[in-house]
Amino acid sequence: MHIAHLNTLLLGLLLLSGLFAGQLANKVGLPRVAAYVLIGTLFSPDFFGQFLQIGSIEWAQPLTHIALGIIAFIIGGSITTNQLQRMGKSMISIALAESLGAILAVFWHLSFLGLHFSTNPR
Repeated sequence: MHIAHLNTLLLGLLLLSGLFAGQLANKVGLPRVAAYVLIGTLFSPDFFGQFLQIGSIEWAQPLTHIALGIIAFIIGGSITTNQLQRMGKSMISIALAESLGAILAVFWHLSFLGLHFSTNPR
């Protein structure tokens, strides 16, 4: 089979698997996003993707970015204005705390490794 046809077939299999897993998760009462993440993990090069040679395909990385964008869109679309008004301040404070925590953790680890930050270059 020609490689372009194989890639198209593989993409279709991935999309159909996500669709069916999302429907199944919805019927069971789980979030569809959890099913999408599970299918994406199963198709990753570390699991079943190694048998399907997904890791060697040049569009695997852009497909990952598109999938993450779709998941973020679905999560963002499920937030209502009432939820945003009720949890808006805590969401902003959590995001700021995570960002500041990451900056401090990187700074601390680099200092621990002996990289010092000074204004005077030596």
